[in-house]
Amino acid sequence: MKNDIREVLILNLILFFPLFVFFYFVGTEIPNDTKRFISWINETKDFTFFESINYLFHSKGSEGIFFLLSFYIFKIINYLGLELIFIFKLINYIIFSVCISFIYLRTKINFKIYIPLLFLFLIFNFEFSQWLLSPLTEMLFFCLIFLIILSVANKKYFLCAFLSFVILFTKPSAINLFFVFSQILLIKLTSKNINNYFKIVILNIFFVIIVSSIIFLNINLPIIDGRIDFLNDNLKEGVVIIDRAYHNVNYDFNFFNTIKITIIKFIYFFKFFDAEFSLIHNFVNFFVFFPLYVISISLIFIKKISLEDQNIIFFNILFIVSFSVFHALTWIDYDWRYRGVIVLPLFYNMTIFLKYFSIKLMNGKN
Repeated sequence: MKNDIREVLILNLILFFPLFVFFYFVGTEIPNDTKRFISWINETKDFTFFESINYLFHSKGSEGIFFLLSFYIFKIINYLGLELIFIFKLINYIIFSVCISFIYLRTKINFKIYIPLLFLFLIFNFEFSQWLLSPLTEMLFFCLIFLIILSVANKKYFLCAFLSFVILFTKPSAINLFFVFSQILLIKLTSKNINNYFKIVILNIFFVIIVSSIIFLNINLPIIDGRIDFLNDNLKEGVVIIDRAYHNVNYDFNFFNTIKITIIKFIYFFKFFDAEFSLIHNFVNFFVFFPLYVISISLIFIKKISLEDQNIIFFNILFIVSFSVFHALTWIDYDWRYRGVIVLPLFYNMTIFLKYFSIKLMNGKN
């Protein structure tokens, strides 16, 4: 235990200075979503808790409730008179530090391997690390999802339930957890072997057919009232990526083509290059995401690893597939921010792979 604490402290000390330089010298823009939250807290300065909930309902419809935690984080920072950007950087750094410390403690991979991996696949991966700088709850959301994966894999169900309740009020895409947990329950009830990748595929295909039918037929549901109209309009217009019209698809609007465009969006969720990205952006993304994807896929077929690590890999992939399908059915933002949620699970899979590879390499030398 003492050794673990000492190693985690060393890890965070090694990372502190480079991250401090990163935070200090990389400029921070105020995103439109942050401006929206600032507007909300200014307009609700003297509101009670229930008046604030009512305000969110009127501002964002029935999904407004899913912003409640994020809304109150902004409200508390404002009430205390704290500097918004600094506090968010601090929150983001702490939650990020917790996650990378957990990964290290679980894998016990050599520092000489782990530190370069952190920099290459997380820090230099600006699509992910930009949210360390951003005055939004995106990094909090990414890290909470990752901690939920760990709690499920380790059968810490009370912790999982608590974290799931908390994250539900950070942003609307957290509702995908209901489908994720339904998959886990169905797989457990119908399989002796929990690590059943075939059932992940079948259940997600079923989910695509059901949700695509709801969107195609424009069946409005109470909890997401108005959003089905938005998604139906996007399908009719052939929208693949929000605010990137050059990716739009021209097609006849029918049910089979809506399935086709969902498949296209699923592929684009993972797509790491774009015509409007700079050459450096595309280059970095290739060297970050390509190995992350390849290693995670290869781990499905590698069985000579511990059952504990097999479970972690399974749940990582379950969450990765589920969130990619969810966003293929709903929307993918112009900056691919929704892909950020899969980066830590992909990174964890890579550390597991390299841990076993390095052990095999050392045994081969001996």
